[in-house]
Amino acid sequence: KLKVQVTGYFLGIPIFKKTYTLTTAAPTFVRFPHLPVTEVIFDSFGGTPAGFSGGGTHFAMDNLNVTTPR
Repeated sequence: KLKVQVTGYFLGIPIFKKTYTLTTAAPTFVRFPHLPVTEVIFDSFGGTPAGFSGGGTHFAMDNLNVTTPR
């Protein structure tokens, strides 16, 4: 199974980390904690070829929504 570890940082300091298991059968909806972040790192690992091009360790992101404080 393909996994993506998401780490959120605030001014260079990691403030949250969570790992998600992805599938090609359906989208995975992710909502981050309501914390101020200045950077987010997505690190994919594991996975096997699923009949698409590539080696099985890549993922695609769609419909990213970013909300900034007012």
